[in-house]
Amino acid sequence: MGKSDRMNTDSEKFKWQVFQLMNGELKSEDNPIPESSVVKNEFEDGILGKYYQEAVDAGARICKRLNVEEDKDVELIIANLMRLGEHQAMKMYDYGRYYAKHDVKKL
Repeated sequence: MGKSDRMNTDSEKFKWQVFQLMNGELKSEDNPIPESSVVKNEFEDGILGKYYQEAVDAGARICKRLNVEEDKDVELIIANLMRLGEHQAMKMYDYGRYYAKHDVKKL
């Protein structure tokens, strides 16, 4: 794949593909983009998978104590924390791109 075939790394689509690869939402074998050989699934045998599982397990214990199958507040907490991480990841990517393009010493 030549340089002209690569996706624009400033694009929102590119950021989301990297994010989805990192979270295991896209499988690298199903998405043969150049980045899939570099971006590691952070949930697979990694600390993110451990943190996520601990959060899910804690939610299940709360539901058990409440004697319910699921609790909307617990689900909302988990979903919003995931959204928070997603937003931070996108902003960090933007900051990384900015600093990669600018001489930090001149700022």
